[in-house]
Amino acid sequence: MNDGSGAQSSGNDSSEGSEPSTPNFPAGLDPRDDNRSSNDGSSVNESTSPPTNGATASAVRPLKPGPRSSWRDTFSSLKDRDFMYLWLGMLALMGGMQMQMLARGYLVYDLTGSATLLGVVNAGSSIPMLVLALFGGAIADRVQRKRLIQIGQGVAGVLSLVVAIAIYTDHIEWWYLMISGLVQGTAWSFMMPARQAIIPQLVGRDKLTNAMALNAAGMSVMTLLAPALAGGLYAWAGPDKVYFIIGGLGIVALIVTSFIRSPSAPQRTRKPAMLRDIGEGLLYIRKNNLVMVLLFMGLATSLLAMPFRFLMPVFVVDVYNLDSRAMG
Repeated sequence: MNDGSGAQSSGNDSSEGSEPSTPNFPAGLDPRDDNRSSNDGSSVNESTSPPTNGATASAVRPLKPGPRSSWRDTFSSLKDRDFMYLWLGMLALMGGMQMQMLARGYLVYDLTGSATLLGVVNAGSSIPMLVLALFGGAIADRVQRKRLIQIGQGVAGVLSLVVAIAIYTDHIEWWYLMISGLVQGTAWSFMMPARQAIIPQLVGRDKLTNAMALNAAGMSVMTLLAPALAGGLYAWAGPDKVYFIIGGLGIVALIVTSFIRSPSAPQRTRKPAMLRDIGEGLLYIRKNNLVMVLLFMGLATSLLAMPFRFLMPVFVVDVYNLDSRAMG
């Protein structure tokens, strides 16, 4: 009996001596739980996942992929019918304006040979846009903006056609171009603020940024392409044909804009005097440093770069001995 019990006791001692000591694992991290859970058929991920609080769980949760954008989204605001017509009208009128800037400068210098008169004629169209734009913005807040845009387009188109006829009949004088530029510059000073202000009325808030970007992009494209086209046409067909095309583009812009469904005039809870309205706008610019910096950057570009562009015919003809094609 004693020998058997001793043997049994000895066997227990040897088995205990051969079994390694069990380490203490934190709750939920014991690897033996993996084997038990896999044998039981339960999910391994659930048994091995350490307990986490809500903040940690939300941090490691995979993000849902956002909606994919495509190149079509670049032109999403053109899906709005009214903005599409406004944009097409802008392209036509801006193309005509850029063509006219080249043709008018080259024609004035061709007629007079004077860089001084060339500067005077171009100043006649630029000064109204600098001075009267404040009043144009205040008026755009009080009247129907579509009509204001159409008036400017009609004035620009008709005056260009008048100049074209004067050139064709050989009655053109340099001061004709100065007067037409002065009137057109005045019309532009009222039309440009109205066109910018009508965009939020035509597109939703979600497409407003896209619409403003497309508007600026269209103007930039016309600034690049239209002068090149005008220079080639001026050399090939003559200034009268160029001005007929410019006038036609103004009329096209007027017709296209007429398809816009007229948004209602701005609703104003109060109607301060126009000068007071302008003063409030200037005060806002003075208090907003970002707007002031952007305004002065645009003004500096216009004052420093545009005179060089206006005097380009002098460089092309007298310095480089080239024609209007090189200027374009």
